[in-house]
Amino acid sequence: MFSRVLIANRGEIACRIMRTLDAMGIESVLVHSARDRAMAYVREHPRAVQLPDSDRTGGYLDVAAIVSIAVTQGCDALHPGYGFLSENPELVRACEAAGIAFIGPRAESMAALGDKAQARAIAVRAGVPVVPGTEDLDAGRALPLPILIKPVAGGGGKGMHVVNEIAEFDELAARARREASASFGDDRLLFEKYLPRARHIEVQVVGLPGGEVIALGDRECSLQRRHQKVIEEAPAPNLPDAIRTAIHAAAESVVREVGYINAGTVEFVVSCDDPAEFYFLEVNTRLQVEHPVTEAVTGIDLVRVQIDVAHAQAHQHSAKEVAELLRERRDAGACGHACEARVYSENPAVGFLPSAGPVLLAQWSTNARVDTGYRTGDVVSAGYDPMIAKVITTGHDRTSALASMDAALAESAVLGISTNIAFLRALVQDTQVQSGLADTRFIDREAARLAVAEPLPWWLPALAAATWAQFGADKAAREHRAPVSAWSLGWRVTGDSGVSRWQATCDAELMTCDVSRDSSNPHQWRVHHGHHNFVVALSHADTALTCTVRNEHDAFEGTVSVSTRRTATADELWLAHDGRAWAMLSGTTVTGTEHAHSSPHVRSPMPGTVTAVLVEAGESVSGGQPLVVLEAMKMEHQVVAPHAGVVAELACAVGAHVRLREVLAIVEPT
Repeated sequence: MFSRVLIANRGEIACRIMRTLDAMGIESVLVHSARDRAMAYVREHPRAVQLPDSDRTGGYLDVAAIVSIAVTQGCDALHPGYGFLSENPELVRACEAAGIAFIGPRAESMAALGDKAQARAIAVRAGVPVVPGTEDLDAGRALPLPILIKPVAGGGGKGMHVVNEIAEFDELAARARREASASFGDDRLLFEKYLPRARHIEVQVVGLPGGEVIALGDRECSLQRRHQKVIEEAPAPNLPDAIRTAIHAAAESVVREVGYINAGTVEFVVSCDDPAEFYFLEVNTRLQVEHPVTEAVTGIDLVRVQIDVAHAQAHQHSAKEVAELLRERRDAGACGHACEARVYSENPAVGFLPSAGPVLLAQWSTNARVDTGYRTGDVVSAGYDPMIAKVITTGHDRTSALASMDAALAESAVLGISTNIAFLRALVQDTQVQSGLADTRFIDREAARLAVAEPLPWWLPALAAATWAQFGADKAAREHRAPVSAWSLGWRVTGDSGVSRWQATCDAELMTCDVSRDSSNPHQWRVHHGHHNFVVALSHADTALTCTVRNEHDAFEGTVSVSTRRTATADELWLAHDGRAWAMLSGTTVTGTEHAHSSPHVRSPMPGTVTAVLVEAGESVSGGQPLVVLEAMKMEHQVVAPHAGVVAELACAVGAHVRLREVLAIVEPT
């Protein structure tokens, strides 16, 4: 077996591969960018090597540097993880030239199947139906609506857009070219018929050195937003056995056509109205992000399979034991059901804007498998993918697996950044999702309903005020000084003896609370908020806050996750409960959305890179007109004019790296 393997990836991917290598007794070498140097998993690794900052990813796509490190570190194999680098044939060829085994398919297979246009031709040759489409721009414009535009190279939903009105075709094609060029270094596009009501189903395949291909089950990946998967499951529900068998056979045929070796995924689009109408979509010549659900229902470690197959191929011997195991598990069928939810650093309530920054607390359910590269204290960078974790649950059937997922998400909390955990809970609780009949456009259609910010719980302002008071009192006691001096921006003493007033904003809502300590209990506080009086009892241990909140009519008892942070403009108190999280900002008069429609200053809603400036100084614009395009976390986002007016100033240029709330333009209203 291999003795030392270089992991050419980062975050959750690197940690996932490392786990299997450790279990197999194989040493690993970890590469990392400068911005990932402080990540916990990097600091704790005994053989972590920093990459030269040679590209926009910090070196993760630098083939020459990665292979050079593998040689210098004495590695006899390289695992690319899953992502853009893992589908780069040049990496495979560079490994071969250096005498290093590549844990993945051959360069020829990767090149043929990684190019979506070539892959379509291969599928046709294999007798597998494909979606009608073309690479020609004019022919693409003539396709019946809706039309799907997607890059010929790459994957992961990057650069994919659906044209619903022909008037938007040229704009979306230009945008897709920019995204494809930035993400894959290849701006070629493919234009395809888009099925309005379709499912996205994929098949896990493993090609063996002897030429055998084994389909190891299927996955449902229809719950997507902007073509980026959100929740996946195995096996695909509501799929007739005959259709399932036919799709598996089609997947095997496509990869067999190119002599594919190692793990891969063949993706299909399936009509919701008639599952017998299915089309080949593409092949991912790597392991997929969602591979854990297949592992859960088969009991197979797919990373180990990759390593075993690569070792057999490198040493020119059969993978007999692997083949026997795969056949056995394939013939046994899926055991139970599994779901995976992707936790993204984004804010669904404000258009799914990316969120970046320090993670004050990362707390996950102990009743689920959680694959993540982030821990408390790590920093989520705007330069990388927004996925920060995957939560995987199982059950004897689909209903129990979804229920376990809902419970696991309710027990999870990430503080310091915004995440989609509450949105994921809304998804798994939705009746259409539970029915197994959601299509690929379900989230895009229902996002406004599912992502709407719920009203703040009645007990939250009182609990937040009491928590700040308790923390301040504890700090004052440690420092042997009066409690009032522990308070900063959010506090002032009222006219009543022993009563302090706390003000903070949460979700742009102002909270004002009068707080005093209960004379009979140092951990109990009396809070007046609105027209109600509250009694709040607290017990604080590390990041857990056990509390009871009572007013004249209601009572809340539970455990709330808590963390605090002081910034240049505000004191922050973060609380999380039941899958929801709230940030209370005290001492600040400006929130992320304040003055959005009145100020002439157009600010960046996130850290990112300017990829396009769409207007000129002096130009008249209408309200909602796109002004600037930002790229953050590998996705493009348009910043629009807050009102009709004239562009008085442009404060940014293409290629500029901008901070959160940095002024991009000034639009004087007319």
